[in-house]
Amino acid sequence: DNQKIKLQIWDTAGQERFRSITQSYYRSASALILVYDISCQPTFDCLPDWLREIQEHANSKVLKILVGNKTDRDDREIPQDVGAEFAKQHGMYFLETSAKQADNVERLFYDIAAVLIEQARTKEFTLRSETSVLTNLSQKTIYHPSCCSVGDRGQANHSNDSHYSDSSGPSSLASSSGNFITQQ
Repeated sequence: DNQKIKLQIWDTAGQERFRSITQSYYRSASALILVYDISCQPTFDCLPDWLREIQEHANSKVLKILVGNKTDRDDREIPQDVGAEFAKQHGMYFLETSAKQADNVERLFYDIAAVLIEQARTKEFTLRSETSVLTNLSQKTIYHPSCCSVGDRGQANHSNDSHYSDSSGPSSLASSSGNFITQQ
């Protein structure tokens, strides 16, 4: 769509010393990305704890994404289907990446932006529809504008669909708007 959107990203790297600080950011977050190392089982085993914190502190409609990282490594401990199933059970999007090789990293953020833009459009449409109804009832117009900060978007490399949770790649949500990460 050639739209510009600015994402503000807070990376705590899952470190315990940032846990209390992280909780304060949950409430205003539009999206939360949980990342585990596909070659390190303990990072996957911690996911339920992080999800409990999200449920406790975040907006119930926050976009949740599960990312299996380090696909460049040969010592995989968590099979892709295990990550995909975990995401499915918890209503999360799922994608695997390699930060080292920059595989699917841009795609992750572009797809998150696309989902958030679509949510904002839907919300704006709903607000406008409600405004029309309210205007007809009370002859007053109530309008709550939605807006996004802008920044350069650039072009994402969308060539690697092999790390999606199913063989259809991003098409399982493509009907609503473009290249989304697969939601389980």
